[in-house]
Amino acid sequence: MSLVPDEKGVESLARQIKMTGRAYPLFDIAQMILQKPERHAVVFSVQKNPEGQPVQPLFVCALDDTLWLSEDETIAHVLKKHFGTFYQAERTATEPPKGKYTFVAQCGLSGVILGPPNYHDYQNQLRKLHAERFARMPFEAYKSRVRIVRDEEVVKKWIDEQSWNTEYLCLNMPEPLRLGSMEAVEKHFREQHKENMIKPVEAQTLAGTAARSLRSPQLARLARQVWEDQRRFPLQIATVLSQQFASHGLQYFKVNKSITHVSVAHPHFLDMEATPVSEGVKRIDDYINANPKCTRRRLVEALAPA
Repeated sequence: MSLVPDEKGVESLARQIKMTGRAYPLFDIAQMILQKPERHAVVFSVQKNPEGQPVQPLFVCALDDTLWLSEDETIAHVLKKHFGTFYQAERTATEPPKGKYTFVAQCGLSGVILGPPNYHDYQNQLRKLHAERFARMPFEAYKSRVRIVRDEEVVKKWIDEQSWNTEYLCLNMPEPLRLGSMEAVEKHFREQHKENMIKPVEAQTLAGTAARSLRSPQLARLARQVWEDQRRFPLQIATVLSQQFASHGLQYFKVNKSITHVSVAHPHFLDMEATPVSEGVKRIDDYINANPKCTRRRLVEALAPA
């Protein structure tokens, strides 16, 4: 991942440097660009191993240009944020569970009501929720976070949920098709829409503002880490910035052999003792040496004819 200064902003800075004729520390300009996300873009690139295979692939959702690290992650995003583009949920009343229930199991992490532990579909719901939302946690560890709840309102809520049957109507299909579960919906999406909606990419450039709101947690952390590293020492973005400035005809030099400056021209040392100069130039040199912090305005006021 790398940060790239906005080209229009660089063009404006280059024009200002040419107009003022002043020299500016390159790293100071880099820090200024990092201060606001609209001043730079973020480039994510896929690295490959010696065999030419991606170490970590990247995927783009064609519906909103969001960036993700896995196909599964992208599909989950589409079915959460763009579900209505492809499917329509329809609920119909059905017979509620038979029997008297006084307690239910509830996920302590998500709050999802799983039902009574002795209910016929309980184990399926437990494993389904673990697989969909907490797969990185060992199943037994996740199972230990499930609690038994005896609250009448919670029990009633579960019974009400079981009193409805949800089917999913597939939209934009040549023939009407209804699916009975979200598992079937995901399978249908993979078969019918995945190829058009989810694209693997070698690289993706995001505006700085978009990178600040990445929906993939891992990519968001990476973007934040790289930005913070550059704020401490902006070598990477300064390197790109120097190339951009060079394309606009600007030049570089170092002050005290350490601090790189950018200006419209490379300054040359003027040896006043060895180089003949006019009286006017000599007066300017004498005044600057006598007034180290003088500005151009003060110089003009002091030396310009009345």
